[in-house]
Amino acid sequence: MTVTMVGVVGKLTLTIVDPAAQQPPATSLRFSMLGSCSQLCVTVYAHQPGALVDLDADLSYLSRAPSSGDRALVPAAVYLDRDPLPAVLTPRLAGSDELSAVNRAEGVLIGLGITPDRAPRQLRQQAASAGAQLPEYARQLLEASATKPQ
Repeated sequence: MTVTMVGVVGKLTLTIVDPAAQQPPATSLRFSMLGSCSQLCVTVYAHQPGALVDLDADLSYLSRAPSSGDRALVPAAVYLDRDPLPAVLTPRLAGSDELSAVNRAEGVLIGLGITPDRAPRQLRQQAASAGAQLPEYARQLLEASATKPQ
């Protein structure tokens, strides 16, 4: 399974693989779940053709149902067998470096006296003012704070 979280920082992807799987996947199902602050995209691969048809039907039905304010996440889009099938799935975590840099830079701003609820917005404003992408600016801020005498 591959889980991708898309947010303002970029994309964080976690791939989980069954160690007993010896063959490439035969089918895929990708769906996104929209929540209050981010989009979660999940891709499930199966080795048995047709194994994801029922899940596709269920998620497709839920995506057409009227949304309720009580639900934290609702399916927004469902795609059966539209993704290229990888020859091999490799367990991995990708994108965590960017997310980590942004979180640590927010911590630097908090250490400078900016409130925790204001730090993310302040960091984004500073990056925009500098004309830099958020992860790049966060790394610059971290480097600058590391070289300052305490």
